[in-house]
Amino acid sequence: MDKGVPYPLESDEDGVPILPPNDKKSLPEIKQIVCSFLTLNYRRSLISFRDVPMLNTAYSGHAARNNKVSVPWTVVCNAPDKFLDQIYLPAGVELKEISKMKSEALQACYAHWYTRQENGERAFLFKSVDPADLRVSGRKRKQKVNKGGDADDEDDVHEPEPSPEPDRQNK
Repeated sequence: MDKGVPYPLESDEDGVPILPPNDKKSLPEIKQIVCSFLTLNYRRSLISFRDVPMLNTAYSGHAARNNKVSVPWTVVCNAPDKFLDQIYLPAGVELKEISKMKSEALQACYAHWYTRQENGERAFLFKSVDPADLRVSGRKRKQKVNKGGDADDEDDVHEPEPSPEPDRQNK
């Protein structure tokens, strides 16, 4: 079982997680749903390279191809403006690690996201991910990043890419 996704959620055709209606769900169940919802959104975050010249593109994927990652709450809470736009939070609510959120704030977030979803808007979107969570296709990581993460990442050892062969022209 994926610890970051304790509650199975359906996804739309683009793979975006869908919140179920809050039909008098218990607080522990809401916490599980919100944890799953935010983790799945983090894994599918839109990463934009608009600040890098010549790379004015957008890349979407499982947090840059890392489908094991969970939301790094300490990093996100220390720089919330870097990771999310305020339109994704109800007024006066500060996003925290789910277990530390008060019931009222959690209920307000759930209602806010569900309303956005029902109105055809994107319910929630992380605008950035922690660079430590990025995985680049075709490469392996040099060192294990231990953020309380999975032990099975030990196989992720980075080997430097070979230098390209010099261009030898026949004269």
